[in-house]
Amino acid sequence: MVTQLLSVVRGPDGYHHSYFFQKHPVAEIPPAIKHVEINDGRKAQTVLYITGLAGLLSLVQFSALEMHVWGARIDRSGRLAFDVDLDPKLLWQHVVTAVVQLRELFAKRDLQCFVKTSGDNRLYVLVPIARRRSWEDVKLFTN
Repeated sequence: MVTQLLSVVRGPDGYHHSYFFQKHPVAEIPPAIKHVEINDGRKAQTVLYITGLAGLLSLVQFSALEMHVWGARIDRSGRLAFDVDLDPKLLWQHVVTAVVQLRELFAKRDLQCFVKTSGDNRLYVLVPIARRRSWEDVKLFTN
């Protein structure tokens, strides 16, 4: 059974009204939307996950307009993620240079990476990995 960690954008009053980002459980969450405590090395937090169709349908009933999967499950990470914040004081070329240097670093280790935008002021450099390593192993590499 797949346990996909996720965050959601919820719009209880519909998509034409206000909506908000949620990744932590609240009291009124349906039982098919599960939660688990994880520790990323900096702090422990309780995050959401679903395990199948019942969870997916519960997200719809919970007014989820968007579902953002983490690319990770409770037991194993499926990717390394490097957050590149865009500072207004930096030229865009500096950000591009940093991302290219990361790509070259991973290429030397026979790893491929991809850039994902967040829609705000961030870029993520994502490196898919086999799900053989525990969260603890992956955190050693990314921290």
